[in-house]
Amino acid sequence: MKKLILAFALLTSTALFAETETGVHTVFSRISAADAEAKMMDAVEAIKEGSIRLQNCNNRRAKVYGAGVNGMSYRVNRFGELQKQWSAYVKYRCN
Repeated sequence: MKKLILAFALLTSTALFAETETGVHTVFSRISAADAEAKMMDAVEAIKEGSIRLQNCNNRRAKVYGAGVNGMSYRVNRFGELQKQWSAYVKYRCN
């Protein structure tokens, strides 16, 4: 009986874990790393409040578990010129 209960608990916890999905929300800034960080913090609050619609959550609540500023990179505009760009990310998990 004890083995049956343990097997059921393992199966249930595995099924709950399989339903959890993770994702990354990325924000960009052409001004500075500080601006990218500010946008990242705004995105964290919006994800917590549920005001950002995340693709893989399907109306489920998301929980933030990581965030960071990637730094500067370059992007080519429509004229072929390089432009500076800073990016930041927010990692989340759908419950």
